[in-house]
Amino acid sequence: MEYVHFTPGGAEADEVAIKLARQYHALRGDPYRMKVITRQGSFHGVTQGAMALDGQYFASHNVVYDGGLNWGRTAPAPACSRCDFGKASRHLACVHAIDALIRAEGVETVAAVVVDPCATSIAVACPPVGYLRDLREVCDTHGVLLVADEIITGMGRTGTLFAIERDDVQPDFITMSKALSSGYVPIGATLVAPRVVEVFRDHGAVFLHGHTYAGHPVAAAAALAVLRRVVRERLWERAATLGDRLLEGLRSLSHHRHYWDVRGRGLLVGLKIVRDQQTAEDFADPIAAGNAFRIACRDRGLATLILHPGNVLFIAPPVVASEAEVDQMVAIVDEALTALTTSTEGALQ
Repeated sequence: MEYVHFTPGGAEADEVAIKLARQYHALRGDPYRMKVITRQGSFHGVTQGAMALDGQYFASHNVVYDGGLNWGRTAPAPACSRCDFGKASRHLACVHAIDALIRAEGVETVAAVVVDPCATSIAVACPPVGYLRDLREVCDTHGVLLVADEIITGMGRTGTLFAIERDDVQPDFITMSKALSSGYVPIGATLVAPRVVEVFRDHGAVFLHGHTYAGHPVAAAAALAVLRRVVRERLWERAATLGDRLLEGLRSLSHHRHYWDVRGRGLLVGLKIVRDQQTAEDFADPIAAGNAFRIACRDRGLATLILHPGNVLFIAPPVVASEAEVDQMVAIVDEALTALTTSTEGALQ
């Protein structure tokens, strides 16, 4: 990815990718390619354009924030632990659903497909190896551009510098932010493939977009400092090693009544809880249960989030964490699961 457009943050980076994709198609004589496909439960930012990419993550707020941007379309997520297609192993069904959606909407109307390679907001529903390669083939078949949203997964968190490297896939855009400056200063970026840039050059066109603070020198200096350390210390390898330790530790807690499963890659992990492991019964209110679990972790010193639909605890420690700190996190989750068992006796059903 030889070209970059800087932004103040991640949502803006996703919007840049969409605007670039639309202008790319218009320059090629396809001005009606305006629609963008995302996955059920996905999240790509809180600005108006990014919310149009919403996979129903903000469904309850759409009445408040809907500004008429109705060009987003939603396809099934690669949530293999609760597969919508009843499959037990890697398959093409959810990719075929995207292919079918493109055809149903009209190939000539679809500009891009946007995916978070590890489906973070979809309860860390990491798709199996080959999913992104299959999706790349679908996009190529229909002339649709592929956007890899690496705002959370980029800069080594999943055990490679970018999550897409596991599938050896070349997207048309990579969006990033967060770890680009390690959060010290706001900065985002949209990486652009040469084939997209060449169309602009062939037509003598300029990208019709800009942000006042895009590429701010202070933010750029912070990002360069972070990049140097990430590359010098090969921190993605550290994330892979620590991630294996974290996953193994959390999976050792399967004896707890409310434990269901642990999924993730590197230091990007989700732990799902249910009301009763033996019966696979869910909580009547997953958000209330998830919040009780999160608070139990917080009160013991571990800051976490809960993910859609509410009963998945998101654990994403810094890639510079120590082995002792990872073990401490596992111990805290162990204690929190015990506390949750006590609190759910009548309080959470």
